[in-house]
Amino acid sequence: MIIIYYLVLVILGLTVVVTAVVSIYVVVNILFILFVTQVPPVQTERQHFNAIFSQFRINSESVIYDIGCGGGNFLMAAAQFEPKKCVGYELSLFPFLQALIKSWFQGRGLARVYFKNFFRADLSDADFVYVYLVPPLLGRVAQKLKHELKPGAMVIVKGCPLPEISYVNKITLDAKRDYYAFVYKF
Repeated sequence: MIIIYYLVLVILGLTVVVTAVVSIYVVVNILFILFVTQVPPVQTERQHFNAIFSQFRINSESVIYDIGCGGGNFLMAAAQFEPKKCVGYELSLFPFLQALIKSWFQGRGLARVYFKNFFRADLSDADFVYVYLVPPLLGRVAQKLKHELKPGAMVIVKGCPLPEISYVNKITLDAKRDYYAFVYKF
């Protein structure tokens, strides 16, 4: 009987700890979204990688940036091509930590993830930039890319096109949902 009582206490204790950890995680994420990033973390679906990478001719001299890299799925997939440099920027704490851990185990020593605002990062050496952000940020992103990227740099924007810049290709990612990625050459 004492063993059962003890097991019940342990289970209840673990439940309280797990609930507290989950609650802290949710609250911190909400605070980051409201006051820091103003963008919810979203991931690129793995089934879209082939369509996206078909536009990027990645080689051992390529420099790739993922601005707003979330949990790092795209970044880790890009690292598989063994580019010269593969960098992601993320401002949401938990997605950053997720991407950082992935970079240690899946990044092949090539992927680097920074807890930094990409608007303060220098992207001038980029050959390829991947963008999957909410539409209200795309105007500022377009201005940054126009002013910083070298001639010939390519950008893929998933979801919505950049304002005031003409894309060179439109990739259908999901015809049923009318969902696209837009390719730009600077």
